[in-house]
Amino acid sequence: MKIAFIAGQLGQGGAERQLYYYIKTLKQNGSEPYVLCITRGQFWESKFRELGVPVIWVGKSTNKLIRLFAIVKEISKRPTDVIHSQHFPMNLYGFMAGLVLGISSIGSLRSNVYDEIADAGYLGKFSFRLPKLLVCNSENGIKNAQILGKTEGQLFYLPNVVDENHFTPSLASTYNQKLKVVFVGTIWPPKRVDRILRVAKICLDTNINVDFYIYGEGEQLDQLKRISTNLGVQDKNLHFMGRISDPLAAYQQSDVFLLTSDREGTPNVLLEAMACGLPIVSTDIGDVSAYIKSGHNGFIIESPNEEQKIVVSLEMLSNNRLLSKEMGSINRKIIEEKASLKTLGRLLTELYLPYESTK
Repeated sequence: MKIAFIAGQLGQGGAERQLYYYIKTLKQNGSEPYVLCITRGQFWESKFRELGVPVIWVGKSTNKLIRLFAIVKEISKRPTDVIHSQHFPMNLYGFMAGLVLGISSIGSLRSNVYDEIADAGYLGKFSFRLPKLLVCNSENGIKNAQILGKTEGQLFYLPNVVDENHFTPSLASTYNQKLKVVFVGTIWPPKRVDRILRVAKICLDTNINVDFYIYGEGEQLDQLKRISTNLGVQDKNLHFMGRISDPLAAYQQSDVFLLTSDREGTPNVLLEAMACGLPIVSTDIGDVSAYIKSGHNGFIIESPNEEQKIVVSLEMLSNNRLLSKEMGSINRKIIEEKASLKTLGRLLTELYLPYESTK
């Protein structure tokens, strides 16, 4: 199989990590993928090149028609069986390029559909409606896509996976003196990192033995640092740690993973933290409830009063470290059974086989 992936960026996001997993697995199985990207010089680009995968920059112009022409031109240079858009805003480019070149194309949905359409502006509806097949990383996304008119045959469930051989539990047998709670992700509005600041304030004021560590960068970082200073939690029980290229150490040095988003598909960080043997405290978004059962392997926080409920959950884990360890062990087993990298080859074969048979 010769597959052209179109990516909006190759930064340190979950969609980009999953693209790396796809490409690595495809290469191992004898396929010939390549990547067309709007940006250049970002984190995953060098990783793809190390695999021997071409990464071609098609974002010289900001004009969408000129970008489309660049994409068509590059794909026309290479034998290609299928075009796969990895990011929702790229769906339209992939569809149009396939139409021009007579090549089948696949689109992607990586969140709850509604927000993706809204974020894409006036082209959002076309990015959703035009692709004949959409790859979804969450069952919640599939449900919403069907509500908006897609049929079962137009949707393919490709759940996120995690490299369970890389993301492993810490071998340390001792507990942190204070419950160490970690967040890893982009610091921008949908992640609702502001909730963590207010939770930290409640914990500080009520002497709950918890420290918070926030790993990541983003458009809200400076604003949230100012807020944390005003709340009096900065560098007391809350710490901004900056960007981290490999979050493994952050997970292994922590006791709990906290996710406070308003929207997700199936978050990569959720699976990574579970693979590292951490209990999860998360808002009820995307497919989180398919992995986490409250009181069993973590806590799902439902609105309203999310922040107070997060505090209660963290206090419980702080007071019962054995429970925390037991939840983490359950999470590791769940990843090994249903979200390990070894499951990806079969899923990709199911996805691409129809296009191979029509060559």
